[in-house]
Amino acid sequence: MSEHEAELRRRLAAEGANIYDVMRWFLDAVGAQACADGGPEPDLSWFEREFLKDNVERYREERLRRMPLRELLNEWATAKPDQPLIDVSDWPDKELINGIMDDHHGDSAVAELVKRANAQCLTMAEYVYLAAKKAL
Repeated sequence: MSEHEAELRRRLAAEGANIYDVMRWFLDAVGAQACADGGPEPDLSWFEREFLKDNVERYREERLRRMPLRELLNEWATAKPDQPLIDVSDWPDKELINGIMDDHHGDSAVAELVKRANAQCLTMAEYVYLAAKKAL
C-alpha cells in the first residue's frame, strides 16, 4: 500500500464524499495533475491506478464545469483543434463568439478569436469580453 492509499480509501469511505474533491486532493498529493491532463502516470498502487482510471474523465468534466468563464475561454484558446480549420476570417465577432460551441465551426471560431486577440495583445477572454461589451 502506498503512503497515500490509506488516506484515499478513508476519504472515499466518508459519508457524502465528493469524487471531484477527493480526486483534486489525490492528484495534488501524488503530484499527478499532468496525468489527469493526459500526461504520464506516476508510480501508483493498483487501487490508486484504478481510482484514477475510473474517475479522471468525470474529474475533467467537473473541472471544466467549475471553471470561471474567463479561464474556460483561455483554456479553449490553448487547445489543439481536433478537425481542420475553416476560413471564418470574414465573420463578425458576435458570430465567432456564438460559433465557439458549434461542433462544425467551434475550433475555427476559437482560432480566429485567438488571432484577433493576439493582434491586440489581449487574451482571448479579454477580447471576447470587449467584443461582447461593444455588441451591447
